[in-house]
Amino acid sequence: MDAETYQEATLESNISEDQIRKILEPLTELVKLQGGPEATESLERVRTILINAYYTLGLVGETGEIAEKMKKAIRDAGGQMPVEETAKELGDVTWYLSHMARRLGTNFGQIFQVNIDKLRDRMSRSKIQGSGDSR
Repeated sequence: MDAETYQEATLESNISEDQIRKILEPLTELVKLQGGPEATESLERVRTILINAYYTLGLVGETGEIAEKMKKAIRDAGGQMPVEETAKELGDVTWYLSHMARRLGTNFGQIFQVNIDKLRDRMSRSKIQGSGDSR
């Protein structure tokens, strides 16, 4: 499966945005009763923030699960990561990345290209090591 097909397929399992709309229903009703255009715009900003936060927190949580597997591999298995279990967690990370990319209006192909371009530029300037986004 290619990256864009994957991104499309993840939409089938994305119930997150509907759940956030349900959470905001009482506030939505209040805005309808008392608010004008500014209140509606503010509500939309809150909804966007909550959706973005949901995906970000999911990404952090799933990445933490991979780190936990690494910790246990160091402690219990001589550093050998459990391949199948870790691959499942990497899939979960990819799911959240897919939705974050979609919300940003981009796709994996574009993200992959930007990343390779950045790495090649750093390599050409002998700046592949170190820290900071602008090295």
